[in-house]
Amino acid sequence: MRSKTFILLLIICAVLAGVSWFMLKPGPSTSRKPDDAAGRRLLTDLPVNDIRRIEIDGPDGAVSLEKGPEIWVVKEKFGYPADFPKLTDLVLKLRDMKVDRSFPASADILDRLSLHAPGEADTGARGTRVILKGAEDRLLAEIVVGKPRESEAGPGGHFVMPAGEETVYVVDQTLRELDTDAARWIDREILDVSAEAVARVDRTSNDGSPPAYTAARPEKGKPAELLDLPEGRKEMPAKVNRLMDGLASLRIDDVVAPDTPAEKTGLDPGRCLSYTLYDGTVYTLCLGNTLADAPDLTYLKASVHFVPPAADAAETPKDPAEAAAEANRRLSPWIFAIPQWKADQLITEKAALLEEPAADAAEGTSGG
Repeated sequence: MRSKTFILLLIICAVLAGVSWFMLKPGPSTSRKPDDAAGRRLLTDLPVNDIRRIEIDGPDGAVSLEKGPEIWVVKEKFGYPADFPKLTDLVLKLRDMKVDRSFPASADILDRLSLHAPGEADTGARGTRVILKGAEDRLLAEIVVGKPRESEAGPGGHFVMPAGEETVYVVDQTLRELDTDAARWIDREILDVSAEAVARVDRTSNDGSPPAYTAARPEKGKPAELLDLPEGRKEMPAKVNRLMDGLASLRIDDVVAPDTPAEKTGLDPGRCLSYTLYDGTVYTLCLGNTLADAPDLTYLKASVHFVPPAADAAETPKDPAEAAAEANRRLSPWIFAIPQWKADQLITEKAALLEEPAADAAEGTSGG
């Protein structure tokens, strides 16, 4: 009985040894180099504060983010301000990404994990190259990012390969911010002014003609009313009050060339809405044509100026005139593109604020 037990134990040990050898044997997908320090940062000692330029080059395009005298900008978008939180998130992920494991690169692995650098031999397995540079174009780091690693619980990091190495690393960060579409890197929110701060809205144009309509609050905190109602017509209160929301969380989709001619944009004279705040700040938004190559987008211009409020007006913030001038410097040089649905929400025709005439309604009833 004892010999049988001994033989059985030998068989079990042999099986376990075989399993261990299979699990730990070297190979391109599981091996670790003796000096591979799992858990360490891949880009050790990355000098984050020295970064002055980020180049992202992928199979479908390229974008360059540059640090200007005051802010980060998107080079391909005429130097328009970049989405700083998104940029910061990318840099911190690159700095903090840690190695889970590594293995030698091979042509088959580079194909399978899309780790060929852009510009290499024609292949459908190219990754995205990220280059970080400091002052005077000093190279700080360069990596190629391939496919994300998938796990049962969802995305589980990325396969990356530093330039000049023949080792593939699996890192713990999922780098989903590597857009090569420059429009995805611009700062999209241009204004965020609460409706409660708006005292009146005038439908104007750039040709100096009188306002087509004016909606104003009779006093602060009260609903807005449409002034100079046509005889026998009634306003639609919900739409009139919606006018006051035009500056709240106003986001753009893109920035177009600032020298785009007016005959193309349709911004002169344009359909304009001027929002006068209680502190005397006046924001003017002008809508133009839809974009020829993107009919779901509409041209938009924005400007800001200051009109001193009445002496008995509510207390105003410190230096509202300077704040208005600064906002104008930030907005007025640019031509934006906003979604058509957003342009439709900025009501520019007085008829859209009025109920149907009673006579028309009666005719409609009798005709039914």
